Amino acid sequence: MMRGLKGILTAATFLALVACSERTPTAPEASLEKNLTSQGAATVGDRVRRPTPRVVGSRGGGTRLPLGVWGGERAEISVTEKGATVKFFCAHGMADQPILYDADGRFSVVGWFVREGGPLPIDETVLRRPALYTGKTDGKTLTLTVFVDNTSLGPFTLILGRKSNLGPCPIL
Repeated sequence: MMRGLKGILTAATFLALVACSERTPTAPEASLEKNLTSQGAATVGDRVRRPTPRVVGSRGGGTRLPLGVWGGERAEISVTEKGATVKFFCAHGMADQPILYDADGRFSVVGWFVREGGPLPIDETVLRRPALYTGKTDGKTLTLTVFVDNTSLGPFTLILGRKSNLGPCPIL
């Protein structure tokens, strides 16, 4: 009995030493730590933390969506060099980066979206929801779909140079 207890105590001591040491089975390798810090990962003390965040550009090969107003039924997008403002019936949004499309005319850009209806607060940032604006264009016609809160809105067919007649959103 004493021999079994001694073996259990020895194993428990060994496990405690391994768990309290810097080198645990789940600790990163020293070479991995050096590699991560050279790639811009933040360090606190001698511990490696997540890599620093970076801005991800819009999907596309680099052809800028033609500037101007694209309008259609129930939606309108005003494209600028810095991004776009989007108007819908009872909603609006914005993309804060240039919209670039690939060789197939497809684009995808992140932004925000606000549902309207009733009085809006002076500072609407509390109502902003992250949104993904995706679509396809041939340079004259644009198909736009918005993904927000696990919901898709659209597709909306918009034409370059055409304004929409959205009207005000009714007060609910």
